Amino acid sequence: MRTLDRIAGWVFLGCSLALFVLLHRYYAGDAQALVLCTVLCGLLLGAMNLMRAERPHDRTLAKVCVAANAFFAILMGAMGRAIESFPLPLTMAALCIVLLLLSMRTRRRSRPM
Repeated sequence: MRTLDRIAGWVFLGCSLALFVLLHRYYAGDAQALVLCTVLCGLLLGAMNLMRAERPHDRTLAKVCVAANAFFAILMGAMGRAIESFPLPLTMAALCIVLLLLSMRTRRRSRPM
């Protein structure tokens, strides 16, 4: 399961970078702050999930990842509905749900520090 966790984390980071390119071309100067905030949030979330995969006994990090993955999945779902021509936000929402389930598994199996 740790390997699946790492793979999902790295794929999520790659999708975040691809989302930056797509949103940068799609919005082309209208909402640069929105694009940068969304991409930086995605990169931070990907890094947190990779850190959680390496620290399976950290319950606090797992709880933060659960909340962040749930929020980002909702955000990507809303963005996917707003931008219907790109399937990448819905793919990232699905990855967030996978990472959310893996974070919940880590939270349940970890012991308090």
